[in-house]
Amino acid sequence: MHIQLYPKLHPKRFGQAVKDINQVNDLLQTTGEPLIVEAMTKQVLEKPLHIRRDVTFIGSYVGQFYLHGDSEVKFIDATVVQPIKTRYTIILSEDFNGNLSIERSEIKVEPKSNDVALAGIGNTCENLTIIDSEIDGAIFYVKNLMVQGDVTISSRDQGDIGCHVLGTSSCDLTLVRN
Repeated sequence: MHIQLYPKLHPKRFGQAVKDINQVNDLLQTTGEPLIVEAMTKQVLEKPLHIRRDVTFIGSYVGQFYLHGDSEVKFIDATVVQPIKTRYTIILSEDFNGNLSIERSEIKVEPKSNDVALAGIGNTCENLTIIDSEIDGAIFYVKNLMVQGDVTISSRDQGDIGCHVLGTSSCDLTLVRN
């Protein structure tokens, strides 16, 4: 299922069964067929998204994303920014044992924050793939890591390490112009 989220005044917005990100939130908390969620303009989430099904996000989002279960989550050509007064942007929950792919995307934290954009609470993430993307700091446990193309994982503080990779059993690492 492909869901396109339009601005409030766009004529196509009123002709669709799913009209806003809150209805998408309800779908993402259940298992079912894979979703593609495409933001035609910046989408500001009122509350964190808890993801339990396979989903691809395209476009610009301000919000927190909690990944659960064995879902396969992709951010493709996406910009995701942490909302003010929260800790992390994408959280790999304790029960997440799925796959995360970030391609041609920017995962950011709020400019004044010293937190990281990609955080793992548990240690069960199966595969993490980062291709041609920028991430404002990361700390995570992952079984298989693949980094390819122009990838920047930066630190929010000049004295800190930009990325902590802990507990990997195998790592396919391809770095070009890094």
